[in-house]
Amino acid sequence: MHQIRSSGGIFFRYAGFTGVIDPGPGCLHHMCRAVPELDPTELDGVLITHRHLDHCGDANAVVEAMVGGGYSCRGSLFLPSDALGDEPVIFRYLMKKVRQKILLEDLSDYPLGESATLRAFKLKHHGVMTFGFLLRGSGLPSVGVVSDTAMLPVVYQVAEASQVLIINVTLERRRPNLEHLSLEDVEELLRASNVPLVLVTHMGRGIIKRGPHLVEEYFKDRFPHSRVVCADDGMVVDLAIRRVTMLDELSPREGSHSMNHLKEDLMGSPLVDGFEGHKNRP
Repeated sequence: MHQIRSSGGIFFRYAGFTGVIDPGPGCLHHMCRAVPELDPTELDGVLITHRHLDHCGDANAVVEAMVGGGYSCRGSLFLPSDALGDEPVIFRYLMKKVRQKILLEDLSDYPLGESATLRAFKLKHHGVMTFGFLLRGSGLPSVGVVSDTAMLPVVYQVAEASQVLIINVTLERRRPNLEHLSLEDVEELLRASNVPLVLVTHMGRGIIKRGPHLVEEYFKDRFPHSRVVCADDGMVVDLAIRRVTMLDELSPREGSHSMNHLKEDLMGSPLVDGFEGHKNRP
């Protein structure tokens, strides 16, 4: 409803593990147009924090790409148990092709990539099972991911343990009837912890209307120990050096998965061969 920005989710690489968190509508398209190239067939796993449409609307398309269109049995799927209940968010024929299905449990640790772990922690969001994640690996920055939720003590604990915190912030101000975090919650969180980099995402229309750059300036003036960045479509974060850059807006883009395969298809097509032959005629 009234959507201003994309809801494609987060593509990440961590400790040799390539994954997607919350593949919402448009996720596969955004992946395929990214530069440097993101190949969805090389995904190691898909992580779903909860079963709401904006967090898993493209999950089937992404999982099907991960398993090579159904020709391979590979990859991992991390998700709450109610996402596979009476109304499963992943089609059953695809579930047969996923090598490892992990039903998330509160405060459980799961191996991730090369000597890293993913800890799941339970959140509270409008009657559906919802989880956040804490990624930790040797020699790597710890990364906390806080999905949609009411404010809970565990959010403070994860912030304290994180060097990079990705947090869903929908509201400008708290609304008691909505289990979403607000900018007021972020302010309280930063008073209690010194997170070097905070990435605010899942922003609602009120925050977008206010101006994300003004939100960043507000927190910069008050909390110089933490850098607060409001995420945008196409944002890329280098975790090792905490550098934030933006992709351009061309689609499909030179060097993207879509463009690379488009070129491969065209190079062998009669149409291109015909044009090339026509150009070489005397």
